[in-house]
Amino acid sequence: VRHQETQISLFLCVCVLQLHKDRVFIDNGTGKSQKVIWLGSINLSPKSCDALLGMHAFAGNDYLSSFFKKGKNKCYKLMEKCERFETCFQDVATEDTFTTNLFEKLNEYVSVLYGTKVKTTDAARWKIFDRKHHRENKIIDMSSLPPGTTVLHLHAKRVNAVAYLWRNSVNPTIEFPSLEQNGWFITGDIQWVEEVFPDMIEELLNEESDEDDDYDCGSDINTDEESCGEDD
Repeated sequence: VRHQETQISLFLCVCVLQLHKDRVFIDNGTGKSQKVIWLGSINLSPKSCDALLGMHAFAGNDYLSSFFKKGKNKCYKLMEKCERFETCFQDVATEDTFTTNLFEKLNEYVSVLYGTKVKTTDAARWKIFDRKHHRENKIIDMSSLPPGTTVLHLHAKRVNAVAYLWRNSVNPTIEFPSLEQNGWFITGDIQWVEEVFPDMIEELLNEESDEDDDYDCGSDINTDEESCGEDD
């Protein structure tokens, strides 16, 4: 198999490696960097192979966003280090529906990925912000914080849908997951957040907006054109 895509290698690992690894080779690269990789030489357990697809989808690819400055290598090493996370990614896309239990495990994974020991990304965001801003008195690059729980939940639903299609790509027919139930709008656009503000904050903002609309600011404005040139 000759290709330049990481996803093709993963498909081969998941769908082919465990069955026909002695007969599959990958022809990768060009010129002096070209090399042939024998899949039989890759020492991966069936469990690791099964988890790779879910991890690749979760860490970012052509269809899904990635975590800022958290590359595939770091994501893979954390998964490899903790067996519970490997089991978690093995469970990704085993069904076309996304479960709360799976999300709780992914939520913890991202929290640990960002160097904390808490269970949710909301708690991780606060810990990182508190340490850098209050204790170290540093300016926070907000993109360096983990995503909030609601944002991560939508990302994880998209991950499950995409990985489900990948896992079933060897089947002659695939039932596509619903866009609206998996983190997209019906138009195919990504739904980034479920709720921008809590209901109480949204009500306060709407009240302030209504007050601004009622404010009459036109009576004292001089409507004459102003001269920008020099005085005659």
